[in-house]
Amino acid sequence: MLHIHLKKCQSTQQYLKSYLAKLPKSNTKNILISTDIQTNGHGRHKRNWIQYKDSIALSFKYQSQLMPTLIPLAIGVGMVGFIQNHFNLKAQLKWPNDIFYKNKKIGGIICQTYKSEYIIGIGLNIFNQNNHFDHGFLLQEEVRSKFNAYDLTSALFQYLSQLNFSIQDVLKTWKIHCYHLNQIVFVKDEQFEFYGKFLGIAKNGEALIEDLNSKNVRKILSGSIYPDLRST
Repeated sequence: MLHIHLKKCQSTQQYLKSYLAKLPKSNTKNILISTDIQTNGHGRHKRNWIQYKDSIALSFKYQSQLMPTLIPLAIGVGMVGFIQNHFNLKAQLKWPNDIFYKNKKIGGIICQTYKSEYIIGIGLNIFNQNNHFDHGFLLQEEVRSKFNAYDLTSALFQYLSQLNFSIQDVLKTWKIHCYHLNQIVFVKDEQFEFYGKFLGIAKNGEALIEDLNSKNVRKILSGSIYPDLRST
């Protein structure tokens, strides 16, 4: 494995794409890019991802026989497994690509195509930053001195690289760790918005949501879901 760890970069995704473009295809396997500071990271729908101090941001190539729409879900399942094995903590998943811990988002996953393969980007908040409690974090302050971004991103990459999910593995395990299963959510896309009950995911990774008005179960692939805040 070639692990390039940067002090600062705009985007690990873009850095990896540029790096791969300069290499022969035979030399592009098992390359990991990570950074201490990412200044222009993006998530789904080009939303900005703010990386806090002593957190991790990484990108790597990923090969899989799964459908593209299942890749972020599979990586999410892998992330939950890594957090459990490495930290003995139980994280959860929000459709389609967010990682939650103690009811707050601590990380996200982006999956982009590169030629015939995928580039995966992951951001994960490890520690709280200046007592900002509007975002989640994974570890307590007393272990910050032991934090090493290079070692942690290497371990995460090795863990994810060894996974080989079937479709059924992804669907079953993702549902077990779903943050909002059987809860009322607000669904929003460019073409529609509605409230519904989140029932699970379909075989291609679509969210299965029972529309509260029509009572029909709708498959949602491109939209986003939010908590039901009508009573707050």
